Amino acid sequence: MDAPSSSFTAADLARTFGMVRRMGLRTGSVQGLRQSEALFLVHVVYLNHSESSQVKVSDLSSSLNMTQSAATHMMKTLEEKGYLIRVASQKDKRVVLVKPTESGRNMIDETENQFLQLFTGLVEHLGEKDGQELNRLLNITLTYISKHWGGKS
Repeated sequence: MDAPSSSFTAADLARTFGMVRRMGLRTGSVQGLRQSEALFLVHVVYLNHSESSQVKVSDLSSSLNMTQSAATHMMKTLEEKGYLIRVASQKDKRVVLVKPTESGRNMIDETENQFLQLFTGLVEHLGEKDGQELNRLLNITLTYISKHWGGKS
């Protein structure tokens, strides 16, 4: 490919990625939660995969690469909205455990179903072959960007 054509393609890709990013910002919230709150709640749900799970604030803050005070603030907000509860550990009353409420689990399940429906519709729109090709190209793109822009893969 010649340099002018390559430059045009690179600029076109940059514009397209910018449009995709801006579309995400327009949606901004997930069922009334900020994206950061929704991500936090997803972690609470997944780390509490069984009744015997013992998820501490430090587990969440470490998993999300945030300070414990930021995690505590996020928990307070989600607790006020009825999506999670904090309970003292049976083993050590000084330790606070975080658990999702039924409402929190239901909200995450519903959101995941809506998200999957969006991509099911995209695959139906593109067709199976083009959907697989898009997925292949996006994975290659993510690997490239993570290596060249210092992100994580």
